[in-house]
Amino acid sequence: MVASRLVVPDFTVEGSRAWADTLVSNGRKYADFTEKDVRPLVERYRKLKEHEAWKIWLPDEPKTPERFCEEAFGYSMEFLETMDKGVQVLDSHGHDGPVSKREALQALAPAPDHVGRGHRSDQITPNRGTGQTYIVRRLKRDRPDLAQRVIDGEMSARAAGIEAGFVHRTQSVRVDDPQSAARALRRHMSAETLAQLKELL
Repeated sequence: MVASRLVVPDFTVEGSRAWADTLVSNGRKYADFTEKDVRPLVERYRKLKEHEAWKIWLPDEPKTPERFCEEAFGYSMEFLETMDKGVQVLDSHGHDGPVSKREALQALAPAPDHVGRGHRSDQITPNRGTGQTYIVRRLKRDRPDLAQRVIDGEMSARAAGIEAGFVHRTQSVRVDDPQSAARALRRHMSAETLAQLKELL
């Protein structure tokens, strides 16, 4: 009688490419919900960082943790590290439920008598929505037709993101020169939008 062999799925082997792919895929599902709970994303980030997953997950150089965070989750490494530290502080105080982005930042906020000193954690914001890597990844998921046009060089990632509706048009204006600001706004805003702006002012 031949003894049966126990087959271990590749995605359960920590440090393997299949395992990293699974954690990244799961992490992406939670990446859009950090306003409500960053814990699921942070937990996956911790495991991937522990095994230096960027070395096996990224297809080419530079295989850095900074690039990995951007391409895997659409967030900067600084943001993920900040969220991780915030969750750790709350956990050390007995918190074991969901942790919103705001709660994680507040956990790292300086005491009132230290306001103005050092690094202000409330200024850390997610690096999402405008980076080319993030835009292309989202286009591949939601608008593969536009993603292909970007890949083919027919349009920029930003233009494609604007057409897809998740990147907003922006324009820099001089705040110390009303005439210059007015000219810039007239060039880039529709008459309807200008009328709404006038009412708000």
